[in-house]
Amino acid sequence: MNSLPDGYYEYLNLTFDFLSNGYFAANPTAHIFVCVRQDPALVGKQIRGQGIVLGNVSLAPGGTPFFPSTQIETWCNGIYPGSYLLSAPGAPPILEDGVIYTFQIFTHVTPDRSVQTIRYRVWQGSSMLYDSGNVTDPNQYFDPAHSGAYAGHVFDTSTDPGWGFTIDNVFLSTTAPTV
Repeated sequence: MNSLPDGYYEYLNLTFDFLSNGYFAANPTAHIFVCVRQDPALVGKQIRGQGIVLGNVSLAPGGTPFFPSTQIETWCNGIYPGSYLLSAPGAPPILEDGVIYTFQIFTHVTPDRSVQTIRYRVWQGSSMLYDSGNVTDPNQYFDPAHSGAYAGHVFDTSTDPGWGFTIDNVFLSTTAPTV
């Protein structure tokens, strides 16, 4: 294990299955965030860490024009500049309600923070739909000593009570990925 001083983990990776149960149709302007390296004391108050968003971020600065889709985001809520939507090569897949996707999020922060990257992959069954490759993370405001994971949704305008989403088969690892 590549432990950084004071409990840091140089590599922190999250794998999970995701199923939208009508979420995308009912919430066309909303998105779900999945954040690693989250400070547990800030859960429900602020998002700070590295991860991805699922849904619609097309109106945000740097947001992908494709939706519902995915994009890398790194957060520093409550501290200027707030967060960064980061672009990766190629077009991420358009996500559909009723389909199970497997996501892999790989984060890397060196002890001196001279290298910070985020990478994610999207799978449907045994087919990889997308691989972002390593994307440099400029966010120096989150504390990489935290190893919490946090998910939720924002910008909900739906009055339809019949939607939801499921995150299942969650696995967190602290080893260098073999990608």
